[in-house]
Amino acid sequence: MCGRFALYTPEKIALRFVVQQIFTEEMKGSYNIAPGQYSTIILENRKRIAAPALWGLQPPWLKSGSQKKALINLRSESLLMKKGMRTLLRHRCLIPANGFYEWMQQKGEKQPYYFFDRDNDLIAFAGIYQLLEDNEGNNLFRYAIITTEPNPFMKRYHHRMPFIVSRSEEASWMSSNLSYEEQRTILQQVPQSALEARQVSRTVNSPRNDSPSLIHPVS
Repeated sequence: MCGRFALYTPEKIALRFVVQQIFTEEMKGSYNIAPGQYSTIILENRKRIAAPALWGLQPPWLKSGSQKKALINLRSESLLMKKGMRTLLRHRCLIPANGFYEWMQQKGEKQPYYFFDRDNDLIAFAGIYQLLEDNEGNNLFRYAIITTEPNPFMKRYHHRMPFIVSRSEEASWMSSNLSYEEQRTILQQVPQSALEARQVSRTVNSPRNDSPSLIHPVS
């Protein structure tokens, strides 16, 4: 799964993703984005849009007021194989990130690692979004990150990874004209981003902590 990521250069989103409309005056960044917190998603509805969104999808099969947790991840395999979930693929988005965290069991403890793309400052996770209303009747975007089988590099550390969309397929992923077979073709690929990993401080374990030191390497 992917349960924590970083987006600390939000000012680069508009140029990097050729955004034409921004739903908020300030796109906030964080070194430690956790489920239930806001980040930025990119979607396309006749124009490229950047919007603040809450991490955690409320799937339609959960009854209103259900105490079950919102979905933060969706397995690519489930989206492709379970007919009841295919409707979610109608609402695809990108989730910009500078990198993400995973934990590896070492000497009886879980050691956090920070993963980033050495060739790209900003990467994009494949995501599913929904548009709901909050308690005051205002529009509220929510999202989940699609996960997949790890590529050979990531397999050393974890059995899953966020699906990182290649830059050449970002526009296709968000296109309203993308057929289900084309969606399958994209999601059946193994992400080939040039990932690097560094061991980081366990300070990242608490979502209350947010500083540049969280992505600094530790021995």
